[in-house]
Amino acid sequence: MRNPWKEVNTGVETPLFNLPAAAVTMQALVDHDNGTVVFGVQTLDPIGDHLIALWCSSPVPLEKYLKAMHEAHREYLNQLWDATGPF
Repeated sequence: MRNPWKEVNTGVETPLFNLPAAAVTMQALVDHDNGTVVFGVQTLDPIGDHLIALWCSSPVPLEKYLKAMHEAHREYLNQLWDATGPF
């Protein structure tokens, strides 16, 4: 069977982001044994695998997670804003 992509002669698209890039993530770590949740926000340089920023909440009971989640979301937005350059 002939590979239809083999004969395509197009240029390579430019990268979406200039290097270095930044990956901002927010995670919830749930401990079912203790009934707590910890929120974490981190910014990584995915190319060099370097940690740029890290924020972590203290453990909170699962039934009271909403306030800590909003605080983590605020930190996520701050790190996202810090990771974006002027356009």
